[in-house]
Amino acid sequence: MQSQSREKNDPQELNNPIPYSISALILGLTLWAVSYIFWTSHTVEETNEIKQYAQTSNQAAVKSTASVEPIAKSLASPVAKKSVIKIDGKAIYSEKCSACHQSTGKGLPSVFPPLDASKWVTTINYELPVQIIAKGLMGKITVAGTDYNGVMPAFGQSLSNAELAALVTYIRGAWSNKSTEVSAEDVATSLVKHSEQLSSWTNEVQLVELVGAPK
Repeated sequence: MQSQSREKNDPQELNNPIPYSISALILGLTLWAVSYIFWTSHTVEETNEIKQYAQTSNQAAVKSTASVEPIAKSLASPVAKKSVIKIDGKAIYSEKCSACHQSTGKGLPSVFPPLDASKWVTTINYELPVQIIAKGLMGKITVAGTDYNGVMPAFGQSLSNAELAALVTYIRGAWSNKSTEVSAEDVATSLVKHSEQLSSWTNEVQLVELVGAPK
């Protein structure tokens, strides 16, 4: 009996609760983990939306550029260039020439030479009418067997090359005349070629000598 009384009782499990500080730490970590997962998922979604928006914008820009290119090409095409207003040679003739040479191109007998059926107008050597109109003529010239000795004013300073070309082309094709057209480039070439002639042509002899005979 004495030996039994000296033995200690079996240990008993104590009911010790988790300290409050540890519980608070675990709760805080749990809340942080949940919040992190929540915000990270939203960030990923927003990043995907931004990428998708950028791709959509790029596709729209490509389509917009593709739609603009045909318009730009059409503006630069020959069809668009045809919309440029053509210079009216007849209107220039009515304003500058008809008072002397008449609307019929017949001129006034012994005063102003005719342009209709005139070799000086219809000649293959188109430089003759270009030079006469651009620089004028003072002195004798024979047209259709009649001598004229008047003053033809110069229009080279008041008309552009294109306007001179339109005027010359008109008189070469009006009335009974059926000669070829003259371009602004033709006029420019002729003016450069005879640029040393600073004053009016003095007579048909000088014209034939320097510009050539009517053919």
